[in-house]
Amino acid sequence: MSPSWPSEWLRGVLDLCVLRVLADGPTYGYAITTELARRGFGTVKGGTLYPLLGRL
Repeated sequence: MSPSWPSEWLRGVLDLCVLRVLADGPTYGYAITTELARRGFGTVKGGTLYPLLGRL
């Protein structure tokens, strides 16, 4: 069961969480979303992840 995070909270921490996943080394978007889901974030959609990666 994945929690339903408030969107404001998710927007506030998602950048840092993605950076933490990337700290382990280069990877692909699918692997990032899989790792975030494993860590309890639920499903992070590509429409959320890929613009974030572009900003970073």
